[in-house]
Amino acid sequence: MDWASAKRRATTGVPVAPGAPKPVALFSPGFGYPRETYTAIIDDLASRGHVVVSLSHTYESAAVEFPGGRLELAVSGDGGPPHPR
Repeated sequence: MDWASAKRRATTGVPVAPGAPKPVALFSPGFGYPRETYTAIIDDLASRGHVVVSLSHTYESAAVEFPGGRLELAVSGDGGPPHPR
């Protein structure tokens, strides 16, 4: 996938609009696909007023960085070396 060409409108640190409570959706990707694959769905939910929390699964996503800087790379389904992503 050409991730550099993907255009997003989502940002972090945006204040919540005043008014009624906002529904929260926890988005957990599956089947070994990274959460970035689903950006159109996540952006659509957010555009409809949902607060969307998306996560990356350790060892399934290409890379997951933890607080403190620890980086874990994806592994193959057989526990072998990281996937070449």
